[in-house]
Amino acid sequence: MVRRLSSRLSILKGLGAVLTRIAMDPNIENWSAYFSPDVTRVALVLGVNGGIKIFTIRGELINDIQVKVLTALTSSSWAADGKALFISGHFPWG
Repeated sequence: MVRRLSSRLSILKGLGAVLTRIAMDPNIENWSAYFSPDVTRVALVLGVNGGIKIFTIRGELINDIQVKVLTALTSSSWAADGKALFISGHFPWG
């Protein structure tokens, strides 16, 4: 399944061209997309034990991160300089 993550948005012209389309597993229900501050990358946090995938805005996979300690990834935020991605989630023991 291909998901459109974002389109250009103009105050004057409204919704514009699609920025990127990324193929995703249709069985993943809980996912979130987080754009880097410079909008050159997007981090997909893929629900429970799905990991994190970082793509260029053109849809090319840069990084595929499997998180081993957290069970349910809940949110993410890029550092202001775009050099780090902060992830939060639940630990299996509490």
